[in-house]
Amino acid sequence: MRIYSAPVLAQVANIRHILEMHGIACRIQGEYRSGAAGEIPPTEAWPELWVDDPAQLAEAQRLVDEAIQSADTAQPGWTCPSCREVNEGQFGACWNCGTDCPDNPPA
Repeated sequence: MRIYSAPVLAQVANIRHILEMHGIACRIQGEYRSGAAGEIPPTEAWPELWVDDPAQLAEAQRLVDEAIQSADTAQPGWTCPSCREVNEGQFGACWNCGTDCPDNPPA
């Protein structure tokens, strides 16, 4: 059953990875359809993610919704306590020295 579609294959592959990490078997279909854009409606050319087991559909949808919501929520930046480098909020470790992000990162 189709659960997710996006204009960029990397977005679909990222969601597939999340589902597979949670033991949900899924596959990407239509990953090469982008060449047909213009001949068919643009959204019909997007790659799609399909869940293999209908019994896992509800859990898969919850994970997809959670991933999308997380991506839409801007995380505050933080300053590395070791080297004082400013890091974007999505990084769990300092890009400069590798120190883990503190639990309550300063802005």
